[in-house]
Amino acid sequence: MQAVLATAVPVNELGLLVLKLGSQLAQAPRGSVLLSSAPAAFDSLQPGLVNIPGVAAESPLLADRRLVPLWNALGELSARHLDSLQAFIRRGHGCQMASDECHKEVTLRKVGGSWVRLCWIHDHELADEAVIQEAALRNQAAFWLQVIRGGLHLPTGHAVSLPELCWWLTLNGWIDRLPESITRAVLGRPESSSRQTPLGLMDTDDQYLPEPTEQIQRLAKPVVRFIADAEPPLSFIPRPKPMRWKCEAYTRFVKVQPCVVCQQQADDPHHLIGHGQGKMGSKSHDLFTFPLCRQHHDELHRDVSGWERKHGSQLEHLVATLDRALKVGALE
Repeated sequence: MQAVLATAVPVNELGLLVLKLGSQLAQAPRGSVLLSSAPAAFDSLQPGLVNIPGVAAESPLLADRRLVPLWNALGELSARHLDSLQAFIRRGHGCQMASDECHKEVTLRKVGGSWVRLCWIHDHELADEAVIQEAALRNQAAFWLQVIRGGLHLPTGHAVSLPELCWWLTLNGWIDRLPESITRAVLGRPESSSRQTPLGLMDTDDQYLPEPTEQIQRLAKPVVRFIADAEPPLSFIPRPKPMRWKCEAYTRFVKVQPCVVCQQQADDPHHLIGHGQGKMGSKSHDLFTFPLCRQHHDELHRDVSGWERKHGSQLEHLVATLDRALKVGALE
């Protein structure tokens, strides 16, 4: 879907809304048109013809003021982030207090940990009213949501969800910066250790659980952490009894990945057969697994050679699974 992105100027005396199209006039649609406020993801785009992937919904996180401490904390990580935020806001078009009195010259005003784009008239006439602060907070949230979309390779206009925010923070090692109120919402924990019931105040399980920040940090840790030993004791025995590496946590991770054949939800972590592994009466190491749905798992066990001719070598799927596990932090 395509649309024309333009600056709207209300003319209150005439009851008109004027669109500044300029050189984009030839691209403007004819007949009935649909007018809508541009989503925050388009703030950095120049006026003109833009692509809208599906319906560009606005992320509910954009107006969630519980996240302001998070955006501030992320901005303090590096001066580079603040420079990028300022450049993001500057790339927008027009005064953010748009009215028929706006001047074409635009400047940036710093408000807290963000900036707001104002024409010189509004910059001189308006102090830090609530509307100015709200615009600055919205700019800050819009910038970080765009960073998250880029980091997760999501399309322009995608409405970033809370789970996607948490995943992005986990990948970058910043999950501990999530505000406690948001952390509690993610974990499904109440705001206090007591709740009001028809029988009066009742204790909840919250008092017996670790602090929300500590709990979510535990959940964000890698599924498996390897420890290398240059001189393991068994290496000094001439014929040691082979040890099989077992890890239920890792096989659970593999099981929830999509099937390597049909990309549907997997049912089983398949243990490598052949290739020197999976001998009679013994499975291969839990590390040597990849996800399969029940249908393709049964098919493989019925005819390993035929399955590999049709769907590729087990080793290729194993390496792909290990590669994904390392990239997303399941293995460390």
